[in-house]
Amino acid sequence: MRLNTNNNIANVLIPGNYFNTSEASINATDYRIWHDFEFYAGDTWKIRRNVTLSYGFRWSFYREPYSQGNQQASFALAAWSATEAAANPSDACNGVIIVPGTDPCGAAKAQLAALGINLPLSSGTPGPNRALVNNNNHNIAPRLGIAWDVKGDGKTAVRIGGGQYFQRELIGIGRTLSQTAPFVITASEVRQISSVTQLTNPAVSPNAAKDPTGVAPNSWQWNVSVERELVRNTTLQVGYVGNTGIHLTSMADLNFINPSSWTAAAFASGSAQNLFRPADNFGTIGYFARGGHATYNALQALFRSRLGNYSTFQVAYTWSKSLGDVELDNSSGGLNQEAFANPANTAYDKGNTNINRPQILVANEVFYLPKLTNKAAYIRETIGGWEMNSIITISSGSSLSVFSSGASADGVTYDCTVAPYNTWASCAGQTSVTVGSPLTALVGTGYTSNQRPNRNTAVSCDSNQSGRQILNPAAFTLIGYQIGTLGTTSRGVCSGPNTRNIDFQLAKNWYFKEHYRVKFSLDFFNLFNHANFKNTLEATGYSAGGLHCNDAIGPCGLSVDQATGVVTTNLANNVVTAQDNVAHGGFGQVNAVQPGREIQYTLRFYF
Repeated sequence: MRLNTNNNIANVLIPGNYFNTSEASINATDYRIWHDFEFYAGDTWKIRRNVTLSYGFRWSFYREPYSQGNQQASFALAAWSATEAAANPSDACNGVIIVPGTDPCGAAKAQLAALGINLPLSSGTPGPNRALVNNNNHNIAPRLGIAWDVKGDGKTAVRIGGGQYFQRELIGIGRTLSQTAPFVITASEVRQISSVTQLTNPAVSPNAAKDPTGVAPNSWQWNVSVERELVRNTTLQVGYVGNTGIHLTSMADLNFINPSSWTAAAFASGSAQNLFRPADNFGTIGYFARGGHATYNALQALFRSRLGNYSTFQVAYTWSKSLGDVELDNSSGGLNQEAFANPANTAYDKGNTNINRPQILVANEVFYLPKLTNKAAYIRETIGGWEMNSIITISSGSSLSVFSSGASADGVTYDCTVAPYNTWASCAGQTSVTVGSPLTALVGTGYTSNQRPNRNTAVSCDSNQSGRQILNPAAFTLIGYQIGTLGTTSRGVCSGPNTRNIDFQLAKNWYFKEHYRVKFSLDFFNLFNHANFKNTLEATGYSAGGLHCNDAIGPCGLSVDQATGVVTTNLANNVVTAQDNVAHGGFGQVNAVQPGREIQYTLRFYF
């Protein structure tokens, strides 16, 4: 923009003003088609009077989704040609995987030519099928369960079960394959509002890819439990539950930079950073695969008791641990904070998953007040037969990760009025000179949203909690961080806010004509109006701004000759020695709470 008033309306009204304009070649619409076929068989065998065996299997044929009209493409580094990239860096179809028998690259080339844009596009490489992913015909999931009444008296039961379970992910994951080159190519231009200018400068990088390996997400689940009747109408059940997730949805940058170039790439940006990528004429390419792994192990206890016709009480307690190298509540298939930091070594991303809540206790009770059956009808129907219901929930906060998205280093300012700086050529006519740092990321993987600071193990994550301040910023640090390496903070290292909640209900039923019932209830949600904060902390990143390395040498990534002021690249000057914005703003603070106390009156008619 030539003139910027900081008011968009005023900017438009300025005659002759220029604006950056961009437009996609098409508004992509994705219609996905898929088919599921499943066969199953099972049987129950009563081996002995007190032993029952259940067994079977399920055979699932989950056909990989494809796009209506074959409007989708993927990308593979193995199909990308360095020779073609050198000759035609704007070839958006170099390395692109297309549906066999189609020519979307040729169609895009003709479409752009009709608009006056001549873009060199190769033909693309045919994939395995129209889904671009191999189908799996071996999803056979066995199941086995044993129930043993130990003494045959119905008072002690031992149950053992296990099996494999396949699943289909969200179908919408594949939408990105219909929104990438060659189906969608963005062009930009600097133009005036009053004149029509042909859009040029097409963005040529594909942005989506999918692993063609024919595997299906699945889990092995097993459990062992013992249930015992303690006294009449009172039982206790204790069990162990285990789960291993295999081939889980994972995300990464397929065109990620090799670790040997992480330091140099941390001081580059845009197209300069792309030069360190395997496909050096392209940028970030979001890669959906099934490379994740997770485990869950839990001790679960359930106590149940009934006191005649007056009360029923139940309390469940879970002590568990959920570990994984992918988060378990995100299957979007797009790049986000959960993406692998280093796809070549996913062990770095192993930690507590964001569904990990170490302890959960839920108790509920139904208490029946006297029905006053011997009293007059108006007394029975008004103050008799009420019931009180309550649910108490106490749980640990779910695990969360701390991220630092992007980084910047402050420049070093030199006083031109003192020696030796007053002899610098750059100081001529100046009172001071500031040399800025080219730092853009903590580590130059090519994708910054999933980068993490170092962990200060001497300080607990949740120490000094106060109000909505849940995390302690002192539990993390960038002092001593070596730019170009991965931070030492593990995934899921901290816990979000705990949950404490009590719901209560007072209710009464009226019965008439055998089949009809009217129920009135007074419901209290969050009875004591306890502030339960939402787990929204991950959105508040740990600041990686205002960094300093060894200023005596120069800004991070540079050296400044103290005698001449000549600036040269010095990637060895990459250890953080100080940080200016140590307050880190609102880091570790929650921004929202769960609903407060709510009261509702209800009247229901059952028939």
